[in-house]
Amino acid sequence: MVLPFTVAVIKDEKGRYLVGRHPNLERKPYPGKWDMPGGKAEETDETFEAAVAREVKEETGFDVTTAKLLAVFHHSGKTIAPDASPATVPGIGICYMVEVTGDLVPSELEDMHWVSLEELDTLELTPWCKYLLENFL
Repeated sequence: MVLPFTVAVIKDEKGRYLVGRHPNLERKPYPGKWDMPGGKAEETDETFEAAVAREVKEETGFDVTTAKLLAVFHHSGKTIAPDASPATVPGIGICYMVEVTGDLVPSELEDMHWVSLEELDTLELTPWCKYLLENFL
């Protein structure tokens, strides 16, 4: 089984990126790691564009106005954090650069805030967020 998931790169007018920290929950494979909004596509006929818009709305309160495909990549499912759940599965990440409207109302990810590219490079990131930083941002 391979789990498809979406990632939203959201940049503000100052060129900063929106990130948040995964909470320490058993169902999360990277507790305490920094990430961008996103999540699994529903098991229905939800498109990836609809999934990223839904996840952004749920996690940030923002409405997605545009979503441009940025990258598709494989995540092995292997955890790199010693406190991470060993039950992760391989995934296919579908990443979009999105534009949003509305007000930031964070949920799910903790300490959600805007960071510069330089600051993003200093954070302990999830593997897919690190991949995006190294290859596309």
